[in-house]
Amino acid sequence: MLPHKFWVAILTVILIDQASKFFLSGLFGTAFTNQGISFGLFASYDKIIVLVIVVALIIVLKSSQQLLNQHPVLMGLFVGGGVSNLIDRLLFGAVRDWMPLAFFGLHNNLADWAIAVSVVGVFLLLSRGILIKYRNKSADHFPKNGESQID
Repeated sequence: MLPHKFWVAILTVILIDQASKFFLSGLFGTAFTNQGISFGLFASYDKIIVLVIVVALIIVLKSSQQLLNQHPVLMGLFVGGGVSNLIDRLLFGAVRDWMPLAFFGLHNNLADWAIAVSVVGVFLLLSRGILIKYRNKSADHFPKNGESQID
Protein backbone atom coordinates (compact mmCIF):
# COMPACT_ATOMS: atom_id res chain seq x y z
CA MET A 1 0.00 0.00 0.00
CA LEU A 2 1.34 3.42 -0.95
CA PRO A 3 1.84 5.98 1.83
CA HIS A 4 -0.90 8.55 2.46
CA LYS A 5 1.58 11.44 2.12
CA PHE A 6 2.42 10.25 -1.40
CA TRP A 7 -1.20 10.64 -2.56
CA VAL A 8 -1.61 13.97 -0.77
CA ALA A 9 1.52 15.34 -2.50
CA ILE A 10 0.31 14.15 -5.91
CA LEU A 11 -3.14 15.68 -5.53
CA THR A 12 -1.73 18.92 -4.09
CA VAL A 13 0.66 19.39 -7.02
CA ILE A 14 -2.04 18.62 -9.59
CA LEU A 15 -4.62 20.94 -8.01
CA ILE A 16 -2.23 23.84 -7.44
CA ASP A 17 -0.59 23.52 -10.85
CA GLN A 18 -3.86 23.27 -12.76
CA ALA A 19 -5.40 26.14 -10.77
CA SER A 20 -2.33 28.32 -11.34
CA LYS A 21 -2.48 27.65 -15.08
CA PHE A 22 -6.14 28.60 -15.12
CA PHE A 23 -6.14 31.63 -12.79
CA LEU A 24 -2.61 33.07 -12.75
CA SER A 25 -1.47 32.76 -16.35
CA GLY A 26 -3.25 36.04 -17.17
CA LEU A 27 -1.18 37.91 -14.58
CA PHE A 28 2.03 37.11 -16.42
CA GLY A 29 0.68 37.50 -19.93
CA THR A 30 -0.64 34.68 -22.01
CA ALA A 31 0.24 31.10 -21.32
CA PHE A 32 2.74 29.56 -23.67
CA THR A 33 2.20 26.06 -24.96
CA ASN A 34 5.03 23.60 -25.05
CA GLN A 35 4.50 20.53 -27.21
CA GLY A 36 7.94 19.16 -26.44
CA ILE A 37 9.64 18.28 -23.22
CA SER A 38 11.85 20.64 -21.24
CA PHE A 39 12.74 23.76 -23.21
CA GLY A 40 10.55 22.61 -26.12
CA LEU A 41 12.81 19.74 -27.19
CA PHE A 42 11.26 17.04 -29.42
CA ALA A 43 8.09 19.07 -30.05
CA SER A 44 7.20 17.12 -33.19
CA TYR A 45 7.03 13.84 -31.23
CA ASP A 46 4.05 14.75 -29.03
CA LYS A 47 2.31 11.34 -29.12
CA ILE A 48 5.56 9.52 -28.39
CA ILE A 49 6.27 11.94 -25.53
CA VAL A 50 2.95 11.03 -23.85
CA LEU A 51 3.83 7.33 -24.09
CA VAL A 52 7.36 7.93 -22.75
CA ILE A 53 6.00 9.96 -19.81
CA VAL A 54 3.53 7.24 -18.86
CA VAL A 55 6.20 4.53 -19.11
CA ALA A 56 8.69 6.65 -17.13
CA LEU A 57 6.17 7.25 -14.34
CA ILE A 58 5.43 3.52 -14.14
CA ILE A 59 9.14 2.63 -14.08
CA VAL A 60 9.85 5.19 -11.36
CA LEU A 61 7.01 3.86 -9.22
CA LYS A 62 7.95 0.21 -9.70
CA SER A 63 11.71 0.57 -9.26
CA SER A 64 11.79 3.09 -6.42
CA GLN A 65 9.74 1.29 -3.79
CA GLN A 66 12.26 1.95 -1.01
CA LEU A 67 12.56 5.63 -1.95
CA LEU A 68 8.77 5.84 -2.20
CA ASN A 69 8.29 4.41 1.30
CA GLN A 70 11.04 6.52 2.89
CA HIS A 71 10.33 9.81 1.05
CA PRO A 72 6.70 9.74 -0.11
CA VAL A 73 6.34 13.53 -0.44
CA LEU A 74 9.43 13.78 -2.66
CA MET A 75 8.15 11.02 -4.92
CA GLY A 76 4.64 12.53 -4.84
CA LEU A 77 6.04 15.83 -6.12
CA PHE A 78 7.65 14.01 -9.05
CA VAL A 79 4.58 11.97 -9.96
CA GLY A 80 2.18 14.87 -9.36
CA GLY A 81 4.20 17.15 -11.63
CA GLY A 82 4.37 14.51 -14.33
CA VAL A 83 0.66 13.73 -14.12
CA SER A 84 -0.34 17.42 -14.14
CA ASN A 85 1.71 18.06 -17.28
CA LEU A 86 0.30 14.85 -18.78
CA ILE A 87 -3.23 16.17 -18.13
CA ASP A 88 -2.29 19.28 -20.14
CA ARG A 89 -0.99 17.17 -23.00
CA LEU A 90 -4.15 15.08 -23.12
CA LEU A 91 -6.56 18.04 -22.82
CA PHE A 92 -4.71 20.76 -24.75
CA GLY A 93 -2.18 18.89 -26.89
CA ALA A 94 0.67 20.68 -25.11
CA VAL A 95 1.83 21.74 -21.66
CA ARG A 96 0.74 25.22 -20.59
CA ASP A 97 3.73 27.21 -19.35
CA TRP A 98 3.08 30.61 -17.81
CA MET A 99 5.87 31.43 -15.36
CA PRO A 100 8.61 33.49 -17.02
CA LEU A 101 12.18 32.56 -16.21
CA ALA A 102 13.93 35.92 -16.05
CA PHE A 103 17.04 36.32 -18.22
CA PHE A 104 16.42 33.05 -20.08
CA GLY A 105 13.45 33.91 -22.28
CA LEU A 106 11.77 30.66 -21.22
CA HIS A 107 8.56 29.82 -19.39
CA ASN A 108 7.56 26.94 -17.16
CA ASN A 109 4.88 26.02 -14.62
CA LEU A 110 4.50 24.81 -11.04
CA ALA A 111 4.47 21.16 -12.12
CA ASP A 112 7.92 21.68 -13.66
CA TRP A 113 9.14 23.11 -10.35
CA ALA A 114 7.68 20.16 -8.41
CA ILE A 115 9.54 17.77 -10.71
CA ALA A 116 12.76 19.78 -10.41
CA VAL A 117 12.57 19.90 -6.60
CA SER A 118 12.00 16.15 -6.44
CA VAL A 119 14.88 15.38 -8.81
CA VAL A 120 17.25 17.59 -6.81
CA GLY A 121 15.99 16.00 -3.58
CA VAL A 122 16.55 12.47 -4.89
CA PHE A 123 19.99 13.45 -6.16
CA LEU A 124 20.90 14.86 -2.73
CA LEU A 125 19.58 11.76 -0.98
CA LEU A 126 21.49 9.46 -3.31
CA SER A 127 24.70 11.47 -3.05
CA ARG A 128 24.32 11.56 0.74
CA GLY A 129 23.84 7.78 0.74
CA ILE A 130 26.91 7.32 -1.44
CA LEU A 131 28.95 9.56 0.84
CA ILE A 132 27.75 7.69 3.93
CA LYS A 133 28.66 4.34 2.34
CA TYR A 134 32.07 5.70 1.37
CA ARG A 135 32.60 7.15 4.85
CA ASN A 136 31.60 3.83 6.47
CA LYS A 137 33.98 1.89 4.23
CA SER A 138 36.78 4.34 5.03
CA ALA A 139 36.07 3.99 8.74
CA ASP A 140 36.80 0.27 8.51
CA HIS A 141 40.44 1.10 7.75
CA PHE A 142 40.92 3.08 10.95
CA PRO A 143 41.55 1.48 14.34
CA LYS A 144 38.58 1.21 16.63
CA ASN A 145 38.63 2.26 20.28
CA GLY A 146 41.18 0.27 22.23
CA GLU A 147 42.85 -1.23 19.14
CA SER A 148 46.49 -0.67 18.37
CA GLN A 149 47.49 1.08 15.20
CA ILE A 150 50.54 -1.17 14.91
CA ASP A 151 50.03 -4.89 14.32
